[in-house]
Amino acid sequence: MNQAERRASASTTAVLATVFLCGGVLLGVEMAASRVLAPFFGNSLFVWAAIIGVILGGLAAGYWVGGALGDRYPSPSTLALVIGAGAVSVLAIPLVDRPVIEWVLRWDPGARLDPVVCTAILFLPMAVLLSAVGPIAVRLQVEGLARVGRTAGRTFAISTAGSIAGTFATAFWLIPEFGVEQLFVLGAATLFATAGLVSLAGRL
Repeated sequence: MNQAERRASASTTAVLATVFLCGGVLLGVEMAASRVLAPFFGNSLFVWAAIIGVILGGLAAGYWVGGALGDRYPSPSTLALVIGAGAVSVLAIPLVDRPVIEWVLRWDPGARLDPVVCTAILFLPMAVLLSAVGPIAVRLQVEGLARVGRTAGRTFAISTAGSIAGTFATAFWLIPEFGVEQLFVLGAATLFATAGLVSLAGRL
């Protein structure tokens, strides 16, 4: 393997590690969302429908936005900026969750809409930004049309594996050991570190 091949292999590994970590944080925050909303709305079917529906909407929007950004600005800097913005959105959740929920309760659009509105305000930005990572990562890896399908499949498989790991780690270890607020801080710190490493790798 020559130097160019080694660089390409290292770049691919870094990108795949990035999508794994972002997928893990995304689903970890989604799991924690129920604990944020439960003291105010309970753990009802409405709450879980709000969480799942809003996060899925964020995924759809994020895939669209990420694809557009990846085509227009195909660089590691774009990926790092999106991850950094995602970190800010995660870190903001424990800072604004109570004021947002109290405001929605005063407004009170209805028992079904209350958790939907809260979830959209608190968690939709995070879902859009972190799901945009996947399409940008695919664009950075693609070298020819003949490998687009394989590259996309591998990237989203790794992202989903990260989501699975994040789900189990959050439910079985992180929340019981550290609590919900610390989970958000840990997730944001992971994303900030990932964004820094992506930016550094791009410069190298």
